[in-house]
Amino acid sequence: MSLVKSGITWLRQAVAMSNSWPSWQERLVLALFLLIAVGLGFVTASIELWKAAIVWGVYFIAMAVCSRQGWLQLFGPVLFYDMVRTARRSRYVIMRLLYSLLLLGILIVMFMQAERRHFNERDRQQRDAAVMAQEFFSYFMIVQLAMVVLLTPAYVAGAIAEEKDRKTLEFMLATDLNNREIILSKLLSRVGNMTLLLLTGLPILSILQFMGGVDSELMLAGFAATGLTMLGIASVGILLSTLFQKPRDAISLTYLFIVTYLALATTTLVMEDRFRPGRSWMDEEILYEDGPTWRDASKALNAGNPIAALVGVGHAMERASLGADLPGIVRGYAWFHGVLSLVCVGWSIYRLRTIALKQTVGGKTARLSWWERYRPPIGELPMMWKELNIEGRMKLNWLAWGFVVILVVLTLGFGLLIVGVCLWDLALGGHPEWRELPQRTNHWFRVAGTGVGSLMILMVAVRASTCISSERERDTFDALITTPMSGDAMLGAKLLGCITCMRMGWLWFGTMLTVAVLSGGIHLLAVPLVITEWFVYAVFFAMVGMGFSMSCQSSMRATVYTVLTTLMLGGGHWLVMGLCCYIPAATLMRGGNPGSFLEYLMKFQAGMTPPFVMGLSAYSWDDLGRNFNRREFGEVIAFCLVGLFLWAMGSLILWYGVLVPKFRLITRREELIYQYESSHG
Repeated sequence: MSLVKSGITWLRQAVAMSNSWPSWQERLVLALFLLIAVGLGFVTASIELWKAAIVWGVYFIAMAVCSRQGWLQLFGPVLFYDMVRTARRSRYVIMRLLYSLLLLGILIVMFMQAERRHFNERDRQQRDAAVMAQEFFSYFMIVQLAMVVLLTPAYVAGAIAEEKDRKTLEFMLATDLNNREIILSKLLSRVGNMTLLLLTGLPILSILQFMGGVDSELMLAGFAATGLTMLGIASVGILLSTLFQKPRDAISLTYLFIVTYLALATTTLVMEDRFRPGRSWMDEEILYEDGPTWRDASKALNAGNPIAALVGVGHAMERASLGADLPGIVRGYAWFHGVLSLVCVGWSIYRLRTIALKQTVGGKTARLSWWERYRPPIGELPMMWKELNIEGRMKLNWLAWGFVVILVVLTLGFGLLIVGVCLWDLALGGHPEWRELPQRTNHWFRVAGTGVGSLMILMVAVRASTCISSERERDTFDALITTPMSGDAMLGAKLLGCITCMRMGWLWFGTMLTVAVLSGGIHLLAVPLVITEWFVYAVFFAMVGMGFSMSCQSSMRATVYTVLTTLMLGGGHWLVMGLCCYIPAATLMRGGNPGSFLEYLMKFQAGMTPPFVMGLSAYSWDDLGRNFNRREFGEVIAFCLVGLFLWAMGSLILWYGVLVPKFRLITRREELIYQYESSHG
């Protein structure tokens, strides 16, 4: 067959279309819905918010009816299978129960605080109830947005990567299912499960109608913003799940994308607020004259930022212009997350089969990078060599490297900018800026350096959550336990591999620490303390991830449990203690004084919070001079040292009390040890 005929045959197979009536009916209905969606996008931009919500609700109901009748094949059987499978898991029911108890606890605490204020006049009581309803709704929306940001990556980001890990995606691609049905089914089932969690708070929110109620437009805008945020994050998660082969990589990079976007958008928001219009470079055009300025680019970037949206709503309430400003805020938020969702989902649908075929065994080619050609010899510790040189490094593509570069520029670059500005001021003969350099770099490192260190600890925990379960899924665990290596040596190599996977992160964090020390922002004696704290926390959370990796049946479940546990132990316990202990105690004491016991309890809890301890330990020369003789500073430092000691003891307990015995149990290595000791006894 000639080259021309081969090309014609391939073209016919690639663009082959069915000419049956059901196929044409589906295409016509899909084109009609797309045209209607475009028209509704322009129409609803100029009508009231509640009318737009009703119109879009009718649109999605019509789409569901057409899908049910078979006129529109968007999802296929994967949707119903995945929805039934996820609905039968009890852990989702438990999470919805805990979420409802959290919201109910917040409402009860606020009601107890309102009861402290005694009003004799009925109108003042009604006003107080209305204010409490508004405050509870604000807390409700903040908690709901936080739940969406924290849980959506865990719910969605491993949907496709989990199928790759279980070797079931190949069977799905071998069926008549197309890319659209697989991606949309996985996305909708996970988003639907997350929606059930958010709807759990509706019955509790309905109680506010007996307390004066909340503005209906504000409530509708809040739920619309929450749904749009969930859709945007879920779309990014499904895209990264398509691009990466392991659930841990997809989940961790989804969190990395969220952190990168929030850091970049919030930084531009602060700069936009600092440099007023007509006074700075932010009002200069980007490409051509009379074109968009840097301020316009900042506003476009912050259109989907939940922090910017909350700030905008707060300013509108202060100016009493909420009714006029709220539709614009919601409209920009909808356009941002709508475009983001279309791009990510469309990219996932377009690249699913191509990427999946490249990630299979047959689609891979053995290519070594230039640094991989100079690996050290295996030596007498093959497990250690494997974990350090093969498994112990992050495998990132260009998209992930883009996130990392943006974070490096925002964190390290901002510190270098502070130093550069002060040096320039000193060169011009000015001294005030130079004198404030240590204080500025100290504040910079306590915020940016602590954030980078905490992110590295989270990445270590995510890496550890798959170190053992991935061996089972790759069918290499049985071969591993048949080797003469001891269980302690295997676990030690796994632990060291999890810690050393952050070698590039060490360079990042170490450069920030060096800049802070050379500029006088951190005392030289604080450097070993900060490094020791990071390693203690990293070892503990790596052991937590290894424990879940042993106990859970899949890497996906182990990663989700590890992320949630890390977030809770890393700072989420303040929310629980605040609702259960601090706020009720302050309410009952009426004066608001927490008392000495609660004061020391709060200091102890602060000493058990890794970000707080690392931020406080980065003290400068001025901090020692001002606070060395203060009793409160000494007590907080003492509690931080006690907390660090307890974290270290917790690591020893996890190692000798949980990991080693459990690993011997699942590998049956205690029998081999007993036989060896008996034969050499």
